[in-house]
Amino acid sequence: MGDCHPLLVEVYYDTRSGEDQEQWVKLYNACLGDIDLGGYSLGWSGASDTSGTMDLSGTILADGCFIVGGPMSTSENDNPMLDLAMDFNPDIDKANDPGNRVALFLGPAVAIMPATVPVDAVIYGNNNDEMLVDAEGGIPAPHVGDAGDQKSIRRTAVAGPTWIIESNPEPNVCPPF
Repeated sequence: MGDCHPLLVEVYYDTRSGEDQEQWVKLYNACLGDIDLGGYSLGWSGASDTSGTMDLSGTILADGCFIVGGPMSTSENDNPMLDLAMDFNPDIDKANDPGNRVALFLGPAVAIMPATVPVDAVIYGNNNDEMLVDAEGGIPAPHVGDAGDQKSIRRTAVAGPTWIIESNPEPNVCPPF
């Protein structure tokens, strides 16, 4: 399978009443075989490149999705069927100035440093004044703006990345394109 790795495909970070224990991230496996997430971690950031991190565990089936987050699953966060129920602590940052990022890393969370290049990332918000790095090691303009209450940011194609603000988050639909 070479360098085939999971992709970030949807991020839900801003509920109507409060984000604690209701945020989620959807990963997609576009590879031909299953992927063990034991060697991957997530990092999310705003003013600091490592505002929060978490180690992942579990397996994404080939052409399948995997939902990390919660651990609450309610109508407030579109009732995700969580594969890995974990609280994002601290919460994933809302998109304000400066911009923010959710990134997927190969390796444990303790190894994530400001210069660590992720295997996949989405930068969102009004700007990238914090110079957050994408999966190519570059410092791009944000891929997408701020989702706002009860919306998500969603990838629209495997190649790209192309990101949009999704008015109707669908955590339990896979693949999302």
